[in-house]
Amino acid sequence: DKPRRSVVKDDFLIEIARRGATDIATITGMRTAPQNLGEKNAAQIADAVKRGLAVPPADRPVAELLQPLDEQGAVLQEMLNT
Repeated sequence: DKPRRSVVKDDFLIEIARRGATDIATITGMRTAPQNLGEKNAAQIADAVKRGLAVPPADRPVAELLQPLDEQGAVLQEMLNT
């Protein structure tokens, strides 16, 4: 019963997903990783990522397609990704 961003920040979860991080060292070494994450929590996250990656692509949820970004939106997205 905590606010969603008080457990783990969204940018950390996004970085884990983009990298497909499956080991403790990678997860704890991320620039967005909380300082108090700890190895036990990092191991649990790594295990969850491994379970997710083990699901066959055909059985994974399909993301809803969004409208393509206009030029300004694309530039903003590029800036945010760096």
